Amino acid sequence: MVVPKGEISTRLATMEDSRTVWSWRNESLTRLMSINSEPISWNDHQNWMRLSIKDKNIILLIAQKDLVDIAVVKFETKEKSTKLTVHINLNPTARSKGLSRNILLSALKHAKGIRDYNDYTLSAQIKKINIPSIRLFKSLGFKQTKNSSGLTTYESKLSSIMGCN
Repeated sequence: MVVPKGEISTRLATMEDSRTVWSWRNESLTRLMSINSEPISWNDHQNWMRLSIKDKNIILLIAQKDLVDIAVVKFETKEKSTKLTVHINLNPTARSKGLSRNILLSALKHAKGIRDYNDYTLSAQIKKINIPSIRLFKSLGFKQTKNSSGLTTYESKLSSIMGCN
């Protein structure tokens, strides 16, 4: 499929993406905004990546714009749960460009093409200092559901988010 110039597309992540994702994850601002702010070793990252790609409850996607990798998006659910947790990490060069909303919507469309998530609630845990992420999720109609120890949880029914397209 040819993606028009300037549009965001997503594809399933592979082990070939591991070094790129690892470098984004260990970048200083990413670590500051992550729940676990410690640097991740290469071996630990490789294990996480391998398990994430194989796990049937995880969809790991790479977002691209003009064939350049701009983000990794992870959707994760538990057995017999209707909650889908999302994690987004942008390539540091893609920050502050207004891309996050379209990255998330493109990733959601991709994930829904893999599995039926119609009755699911999408959930994001965000550090209170991560104002850009809070703005993103609020702009898509997410509501704050929990607030504890530096983290805020935002949730929305997946069916209402996809209506924002």
